Amino acid sequence: MDPSAARRIIEALVDGVDPRAGEVLPSGSPIDSTDVVRALQVALATIDSQSRRHERNSVLPSNAGRPWRDDDYQELTELFDSGNLLAEISKAFKRTCGSITSPLVRLGKAPDRQSAFVANLHSPFNGGWRPRWAGDERPPFASRRCLMFHMLKSAGFLLFLLALTSHAQD
Repeated sequence: MDPSAARRIIEALVDGVDPRAGEVLPSGSPIDSTDVVRALQVALATIDSQSRRHERNSVLPSNAGRPWRDDDYQELTELFDSGNLLAEISKAFKRTCGSITSPLVRLGKAPDRQSAFVANLHSPFNGGWRPRWAGDERPPFASRRCLMFHMLKSAGFLLFLLALTSHAQD
């Protein structure tokens, strides 16, 4: 049975409606029990959880969550040391960027996962401590929303926005 069809049936039962006829169930039916309603709500939550998990897994790269092979570590080290972007490395391994940074930490290429991202942006193969994306049309952030988040996180930027809005109100 399709999970969405099962969800509709269970929702109807929770609402006290016969899912086949669309009529209100008579009093005294098992649905009047609070334990039955709670059990149905748990079933709904389980269906929703499985649905979200399925959606998430359908967009993940094919090797996401799989264990690393020994020869993968050598290839990862070579790709990282040659200055490839984490996005390029993750595509090569069919893994997420986050799953690429964890082995880099274990291999001693970075002290922590965030440092792996930063080290990758400031690769010595790109003219020293110049951001790798400088001059490119696209920043290294995953999306413009991510870029906006990092900008908003900055206290100076927030103060600028406050000053700008107070000046606009004058």
